Amino acid sequence: MDAKGFVADGDDLKLAGLKAAVTQAQNGNVLVAGKGLTDKDALELTIRDGKPAAKLNGKEIPFTDVTVKGKARSPRA
Repeated sequence: MDAKGFVADGDDLKLAGLKAAVTQAQNGNVLVAGKGLTDKDALELTIRDGKPAAKLNGKEIPFTDVTVKGKARSPRA
């Protein structure tokens, strides 16, 4: 997940949650329908009409199919 971009559609809680999910993904892994992503996969997470939306490799997928598992981070001193 080298490319990260967010469209500023207001600072609502869903967008903040989406940003948190991306941050967790950088420290863990992301599954789509129970399968891990490869380096060639492109996952887009957005907020559309106030609802989360997802695309995998340009194809719309159910947002509920996306699972983010983050690794625990040690607190910074």
